[in-house]
Amino acid sequence: MIGFPAVGKICPRCSELLPDEAGFCPFDGAELARSSDRFLGKTIAARYRLTRKLGSGGMSIVYLARHELISRLSAIKILRPELSRIPEHRERFLREARAVNRINHENIVEISDVGESDGVAYLVMEYVEGESLLAQIQAGPLAWDRASRIAVQVASALARAHETGIVHRDLKPENILLLPRPGPELVKLTDFGIAKVMGEPTLTLNEQLFGTPGYIAPEYVEGLAIDGRADIYSLAVVLYEMVTGRLPFEGRGQSDLLLKPLTSAPIPPGKRVNGLPPDFESLLLRGLARDPRDRPHDAFAFHDQLIDIIRRYGPESTIEARTPSALPSARAAGDDRRPDERSSRRGARHG
Repeated sequence: MIGFPAVGKICPRCSELLPDEAGFCPFDGAELARSSDRFLGKTIAARYRLTRKLGSGGMSIVYLARHELISRLSAIKILRPELSRIPEHRERFLREARAVNRINHENIVEISDVGESDGVAYLVMEYVEGESLLAQIQAGPLAWDRASRIAVQVASALARAHETGIVHRDLKPENILLLPRPGPELVKLTDFGIAKVMGEPTLTLNEQLFGTPGYIAPEYVEGLAIDGRADIYSLAVVLYEMVTGRLPFEGRGQSDLLLKPLTSAPIPPGKRVNGLPPDFESLLLRGLARDPRDRPHDAFAFHDQLIDIIRRYGPESTIEARTPSALPSARAAGDDRRPDERSSRRGARHG
């Protein structure tokens, strides 16, 4: 059930909901305006009170929520009401919860509850007080070793996801969160809303292509079947953008960004920034290969090779050499295959 308290006022800067008699935000001093958000201030499922809008996308809106009984903060994702009436959209939205809980990885934002209340579909996620990778990139390019440490954690999350039969399909800086902590920052991957779950039936929607132009793998643009290597391509784009501040293909619009990878080679990152280790640049360009067979075979390989590059070229600072989901992943240098594949697939092309 969704409760309907009296409409309050909202801060235009921080989106904090405040009492109707307040005139200015006590946090940043901004003059308050009456809220027109139909969900802000309301209580979902008799326990989650929505206190602040955190963000929104084409399919959903995310709010900060406080549990009415235990005062715990969570992030609540709500499917837009106009989409809730479409069964395929509602099923895709709820499928995200099943996908994330199947993966269960420390570098993926946890989903703790899911349901529908008065026709509104919602997901309850852990509230992560961090900054999006997009904000970091917009502030300027990152040092290659810091970017690599971020990518290592994303690759670890993807390796686990792919192992459970899930392809993210929308990897981009907006969906990667950075949390400060002692030592290397903690990375959290979020938004599995358009993930492909292997073995589950395909949902029949009008859209033929999901994802964000500039990050979508070429084979997906061509309408071919995809696997985890499509996410490796997207991660290579993100890593390229972290160190250069730009995308690997230049385009004037979304169509250009979709088609350029099909017709031209990426601009080598070394032409845009100095001081990149040659093996780092080589791995990056392999990840951006048009043919998925020319990319690292899986996210385990990408993860391990990045760690090896940091150890050989990076500063003396430590790196967490944790394997994805604590699974064995030691490999011979330069071998992209997982150990159990080497004997059974000798002579096959793995990239």
